[in-house]
Amino acid sequence: MDLYSELTAKYQTVPAIATEIINLEAILNLPKPTEAFMSDIHGEYNAFQHVLRNGSGNVKSKIRSCFRDEMTEATCSASLFWCTIRLSEWRRFIGRWRRMTCNSGI
Repeated sequence: MDLYSELTAKYQTVPAIATEIINLEAILNLPKPTEAFMSDIHGEYNAFQHVLRNGSGNVKSKIRSCFRDEMTEATCSASLFWCTIRLSEWRRFIGRWRRMTCNSGI
């Protein structure tokens, strides 16, 4: 089956074919995702996990683009911290926070 036959089977009109071609070309021109290449990671579990959680800087740029007019740089950094924190650090922080709030009567 040739390309023309495939297109006419799926799309009934010329404008529908043109729209699909435009959409496919637009998809091809989208920015490419970040690729991280790592080697020799034996024994470097914490560093490897940090790279995976942080998304090679994509998390920070996404927070900035989504909340550009709503967050200060300090708030953006704090949000980044909470998005990329390790579970063990999170549990330790929550434990300290609970002890502080229980002792202060809050």
